[in-house]
Amino acid sequence: SGNKSHFFSSFTKNLNFNDGGKGFLNVKTQGVTNDKYLKLYKLKTDLIEENIISAKKKTKISTKVLIFFSIFMVLFALTNKITFMGNEIFAYNMPEFLKPFTRPFRASARFFWPVYYIILLGTIFINYRNIKNIYISAFFFVILILQTVDIYPGIETIRSFNNKSYLESRIKMDTYQLELKGVTEDYNKIIYVFPEYANKNWRELIYFAYKNDKKTNFGYFARRNWDIQEDYIRKIKNQFNNMDLDSNSVYYFSDKKIYEELSKKVASISTKVIVQDSNGLNHMLIIPNK
Repeated sequence: SGNKSHFFSSFTKNLNFNDGGKGFLNVKTQGVTNDKYLKLYKLKTDLIEENIISAKKKTKISTKVLIFFSIFMVLFALTNKITFMGNEIFAYNMPEFLKPFTRPFRASARFFWPVYYIILLGTIFINYRNIKNIYISAFFFVILILQTVDIYPGIETIRSFNNKSYLESRIKMDTYQLELKGVTEDYNKIIYVFPEYANKNWRELIYFAYKNDKKTNFGYFARRNWDIQEDYIRKIKNQFNNMDLDSNSVYYFSDKKIYEELSKKVASISTKVIVQDSNGLNHMLIIPNK
């Protein structure tokens, strides 16, 4: 594609001036018709050897920086919680001196993402440097298609969440919950009773607990330890079986069958209350007697 040529010149001359002074003149001129010319044709000449050595040194330094950065990010990404299929199977406590650095990040494994993009962009760059100009447009077109296919599910998810009909269908949160506030005002904790680790309206209840200065035992967990969860469920069952409810806690239910079954066991030491909020949602509660 077009003419290809190169021009390299080196001129050196010792200068003697009329006043007896001496000087030295060194002029170098280097030019090629294409950025990839030297790589493709591999010219052997002392005139360009100095530039090649300098470029190689700079490349080595940059490569070392990227390698050390990648190693650091990979080590940081090694989480202390090992999961499989969304379930936590192993966890160990992080050293205390590391927690101020790791605590702000919800999922430290995301620190591998920069390494992934370094590998991805590096691969693209290497291929770009080694293909002919006539194929560059096709190369980047293929890259664009692959990237579009890769991120398309995420784009669709974002679009669905911002869809007008979806937003209008969402039940607006009752931020006041006046009736619920009235029956729980003498208690400082809301205990959610299984079968799940959190009820479907956990956001509303978390907000309610926050506004009314109450503790909770539920929330959103990206991963959970099933053994700990089962142990906690057993403790709650024992509280009802032994009629030993926490006098400072309100017990919240979302499963009507479990609610009816357990309320009978503690009927003599508690009050069964159902509160309906402005959205028509029933809050099924067991409130220990004070």
